[in-house]
Amino acid sequence: MTKAEMRTEVLAKLGLNDGDIDPDVIDSYLDHIYQNEVPDEVGNAAAEGFVNLSTVANQQDYDLSALGIKSVRRPIQIGNRRLSYYTHPVLFWSAYDPSIVTGQGQPEAALVQANTMSLRPIPDDVYTVRITAQLYRSTIPDAGLNDPTERLAAIHGAAYFLAMSNGHEASAIRNDKLYREKLAQLASKYASREPSMTGYPPRDF
Repeated sequence: MTKAEMRTEVLAKLGLNDGDIDPDVIDSYLDHIYQNEVPDEVGNAAAEGFVNLSTVANQQDYDLSALGIKSVRRPIQIGNRRLSYYTHPVLFWSAYDPSIVTGQGQPEAALVQANTMSLRPIPDDVYTVRITAQLYRSTIPDAGLNDPTERLAAIHGAAYFLAMSNGHEASAIRNDKLYREKLAQLASKYASREPSMTGYPPRDF
């Protein structure tokens, strides 16, 4: 179902026809539900995924915001080896000499502060770092959403908020009930999903 078809479904849930509400307004509600309401309601797992970061030789620090990362989870891996994950800079720099500024080898530890990840040893080559992360959700693409539960949650959620904003109480109650049912299904789905845990046991500091 395309995004245009999702708009039509929202209007149908409200007993309206194409053109009765500005399509851009409907899109804003659909996107808001998908990007913000679903992750907030069912937990951060709804926005969890993996990002691959390619290191640069002799570069220690990497901007995570450019990768669409909201916050880092564990594990952080290179191949099947898990990096030690630090959030306290004093502990990190006491373990790794900050005066070293050239490439030393394959990273074995990562310090995450705000939107920056620092790797030690400093990479001496290109390595692929696989980061488990909470990601910023993009807007719904024109092609729509493949997951039927996500799609129906967005449709019923948008219909609920539109009905509320227009004072259509009966429609709001009906769509809120269906929206909550889809949220419960999504909560169950994401609660059962675990990231891949391979390699060395985690060490967090």
